[in-house]
Amino acid sequence: KVARLIDRLGDELLRLLRPRQRLRWQTGLPSGPRLELRRAMQFAADPQAYRSLWSRPHLPRRSDPAVLLLLDRSGSMQRGGLIERAFEAAVLLLEVCHRIGAPVAVWSFAGDCREELGWDAALSPRTQQTLSRLPNACRGGTEMAEAIEQAGRELQKRTADPRLLFVLSDGEPSEPVATTAAVARLTPIGITAIGLGL
Repeated sequence: KVARLIDRLGDELLRLLRPRQRLRWQTGLPSGPRLELRRAMQFAADPQAYRSLWSRPHLPRRSDPAVLLLLDRSGSMQRGGLIERAFEAAVLLLEVCHRIGAPVAVWSFAGDCREELGWDAALSPRTQQTLSRLPNACRGGTEMAEAIEQAGRELQKRTADPRLLFVLSDGEPSEPVATTAAVARLTPIGITAIGLGL
């Protein structure tokens, strides 16, 4: 169902994650491989300008992302095929991340939070079989706040930029105030949370 979207979304993500600027030169430095001619002419009039005659190349920052997918498997996800839509979204994001070479992990939550697919796991038939059980595992409450806290701690360990947390849910947490607070604590530690509501 999602195969036709994988390449398109992968290309779009690559475009967003690829450095946009070309090699630039940082000017006004006391040393470097290239002399700034305009500043050299100023040096003739002001000898103090010697501290700003040179420039160095400034490389564009390369993105090195890490993605964690957090899938809601609470009892409310059984209504109206929500878990099937969430599972399709998880498959789509998982395939796209693998195609663009971004490390990805899949966790699920209800009354508890657990890892379904580790960072370095291959998309093997065994992995696919493990993940395919998720749509039939819906039961229990929606402890989203605790799941977001745990996912945030896991992502914080990764030396990646950007660190992305995708939450696939119907948006009915057991404790809405605690969930909002957990999301707010992610930004200061360098994690971007993206909620995909169903």
